[in-house]
Amino acid sequence: MDGGGAKRWLAVVATAVAAAAVTPAPAGAQSPPSGPPKILLAFDASQSMEADDGAGTPKIKAAQDAAVDLLDSLPPSTQVGLRVFGGTKPSRPIGPACRDSSLVLPIGSLDRSQAEARIRSFKAKGRTPIAFALERAAENLGSSGPRTIVLVSDGQDTCQPPSPCEVAQRIARGGIEMRIQAIGFNVNSDAKRELQCIARAGGGVYADANDADSLREQLRVLSTRALREYIPKGKPVRGGPDARHATPLVPGNYVDGMLPDSQRWYAVDLRRGETLEASVSFIPPRRDVADTGNLARGGMDIVTPSFQIPNRQNSSSIGFPFDNRGFVKGFGVVSRPIGVGAQVAPDQPFSQPGRYYLKVSLNDTADKALFNATGGQPYPVELSVTVLGRHGGNPSPSKGPQPGSQQGPTPAAAVSPNEPPSTALLVLVAVALAALGFAGGVAMRRRRRRP
Repeated sequence: MDGGGAKRWLAVVATAVAAAAVTPAPAGAQSPPSGPPKILLAFDASQSMEADDGAGTPKIKAAQDAAVDLLDSLPPSTQVGLRVFGGTKPSRPIGPACRDSSLVLPIGSLDRSQAEARIRSFKAKGRTPIAFALERAAENLGSSGPRTIVLVSDGQDTCQPPSPCEVAQRIARGGIEMRIQAIGFNVNSDAKRELQCIARAGGGVYADANDADSLREQLRVLSTRALREYIPKGKPVRGGPDARHATPLVPGNYVDGMLPDSQRWYAVDLRRGETLEASVSFIPPRRDVADTGNLARGGMDIVTPSFQIPNRQNSSSIGFPFDNRGFVKGFGVVSRPIGVGAQVAPDQPFSQPGRYYLKVSLNDTADKALFNATGGQPYPVELSVTVLGRHGGNPSPSKGPQPGSQQGPTPAAAVSPNEPPSTALLVLVAVALAALGFAGGVAMRRRRRRP
């Protein structure tokens, strides 16, 4: 190879190294959260909050104490505010009383001394305009980023219509980043049903609080939950469309992306005595997926080396992945110990060591609600793979039979979640250095032969 040829070869290798360095992440990698989370506490300040909480504390004071204590448990970066409903207008005339809601603490970074003074400034008076307060609270939170309303009330809305459930449902259409949590403070059965409806419609949860201590605890739990935006975690991977093209995996956590009405196939090599456990979670990208896609079905199966799907030993799981209104819903499967009892019953589905498969499916509704909700974009999928009873590292990829043939090609090397992402880059660098040394040696020998 002459000097020009060596330079051209090095240029090709350098281009390949550069390409490996800038290769984008596989499908399923997640974008960062869109801004810091915002929490707006919506507190009942109606006349009934003057009553005793049953433990000797006026409910209005218990609510204020709980809010002040909450400030100490929130990170300084949290954007938090407080809106009260009732508190300033008498119960009549009804018109002004049903529009009685004040933003006593605007949403912003925490200034604890100022926030405590504002929180303790309101009194108990008037009606309970929950629906009106929810509408104003949604306006205060804006239209972007993770947003949560934490509603605390000791009774029903006394200003209907509109129904606070209908208002909560309308607010929740703002996306998966908008939720309404609700706490019933010493409520009767009718008020509890209404607050449960508000939380369910708003994509949140309902909690009971019977006294000051339980209110403080529930307020902390529901508020800090709002700070934990769910981001799928794991090594980006892309499963195959069928068993023949299944992606080999070793134990670990992975993130993929799936289109509605599709399958993903993964392969795990198992030795005698090992047990495969796996789970999959489908992540709804927006609130309206939970509203319209609750008839969609998802599932996961363990497929044996002979390409059978045993209907036993919890090796199959199927259900509705988006019926929890935006919360992550997972399906799990488990095999029996591989190869145990093979001499007695060699025809049993988990009797033979070898390559087993995980088949993950996401089926759309009849009217293609999942596809239409994202415009045909993939849904994030989180996959966890565990092998019980494994000792001595992961086995080499097997050469088990392929679908439709007696003996298929050697499977590709398994994906490892612990493998450094720069392995391919290091290999290319090594090739480049070897090529450089080879070209230099050729050039040196040619110079020595010249007269």
